[in-house]
Amino acid sequence: MFYFIFKQVYKSLGKKVDEGNRARIAGQTMPPEIDISAIPYANDGDEMHTFNLYTPAYAADNDSLPLIIDIHGGGWISGDRDTNGYFCSKLAMNGFKVAAPSYRTVDACTIREQIEDIFLFFKYIESHAAELKIRPGGAALTGDSAGGQLALLAYRVNRDDRLRQLFDVKHAGIRFDCLILNHSVCYMSDAGNLPGNPVISRLVSVPGLRRTVFGGGYKKSPLYAETADPPAYINSSTPLPPVLLITSEGDTMYRGQTERLYGYLKSEGKDCELYYEPSPEAGHVFNITDPDGERSLRCNDNIIKFIRRNLNGGA
Repeated sequence: MFYFIFKQVYKSLGKKVDEGNRARIAGQTMPPEIDISAIPYANDGDEMHTFNLYTPAYAADNDSLPLIIDIHGGGWISGDRDTNGYFCSKLAMNGFKVAAPSYRTVDACTIREQIEDIFLFFKYIESHAAELKIRPGGAALTGDSAGGQLALLAYRVNRDDRLRQLFDVKHAGIRFDCLILNHSVCYMSDAGNLPGNPVISRLVSVPGLRRTVFGGGYKKSPLYAETADPPAYINSSTPLPPVLLITSEGDTMYRGQTERLYGYLKSEGKDCELYYEPSPEAGHVFNITDPDGERSLRCNDNIIKFIRRNLNGGA
């Protein structure tokens, strides 16, 4: 009964987020300096198996540019390749190609299929890099909110035989030189926690989200046990490229997730930086939803500098 109620509320919330995203996108004018192409990464006719490629219009036909991959957020249940379009365009204006995939949402699948979709996309990029005029070498991988969780997990799945078996995916030959996790929600054991509502969190929202994302029977699932939280798949001996974590004072719901991840990665000796915006007016993923704001400009400039320092560093 509790789960049925949660699932209906969660699906309704996903629809509201999509409506808000569409309204925000309608009010944003894409920079004319950027060309945007919509490309299918699987030949199955599924609209969620497409990605946007953002390319500076000034790039010559024979130019190959370095790549940034952006995994959108949306609580695992909303969003698509257009969700972060304005943010991706702003990144591309700095001399990058930016690829932003859609992936199926958990109203129709679980995280297993979401990772499968991301790997289908990775494999397409790998096999079409020359055609897409992507510079050989490393790429930067970004993700925000739930997309940050998926980005970090996908990176580790690609580097670990056991995790690839769990998700039934094959290694993709993309080398990621750095990770940028914007306001990421990486601890699934705590995702869905509602501040000020401990009873509802414990009985409904936390277990409901776990079941929705990982499927029924998640408590006995190796997939959940080995991928729910970063300590399950990252330790001191785990290869990990430089990581930039971003959070803000105004992200009252999820700031603790980023701070927790930062503390853990540092304790395991990882190369990790934390960008903290102290303004209480800077809410969840502020730098993505409004890239032109003063605080966003500072934050995103830091992202670009981080990428330029670490791209082609190898990891």
